[in-house]
Amino acid sequence: RYVFVENLHRSGFIDPLEHSILDQWFQWIVRNESVALDLIVYLRTEPEVALERIRRRKRPEEDQFSLDWLRQVHSLHDSWLLGKSEFPLPPRVLVIDANQDCINVQQAFASQMPDLLRAGRARSSATAVPHLNSLL
Repeated sequence: RYVFVENLHRSGFIDPLEHSILDQWFQWIVRNESVALDLIVYLRTEPEVALERIRRRKRPEEDQFSLDWLRQVHSLHDSWLLGKSEFPLPPRVLVIDANQDCINVQQAFASQMPDLLRAGRARSSATAVPHLNSLL
């Protein structure tokens, strides 16, 4: 809602009515379904790095991604997840620099695991959110 739907709206691909309908559906789901969230791991990657990786993968379904689109989505992710927008922040955001190679990104995440697991255990007894271990 806060990135892809917002980008469609700002880019003019959906009109205000369509945006409103999607937003109302989102709000209904949040109010009526169990979609509690206790952590987002934001693998923050510069658009140029993301485009280079997309080109290297050569997946046909990714052919239409342009640098401009990646910049738009990157900016919206940053605005939302780094608290620079009007959109509500999730309870916790772990930002990992994913511009590095895969091994360094994995190591950066692994170094955070003890803290994440402790936080997950503390929250699991207080909320209906699945225990972090079940997500690994």
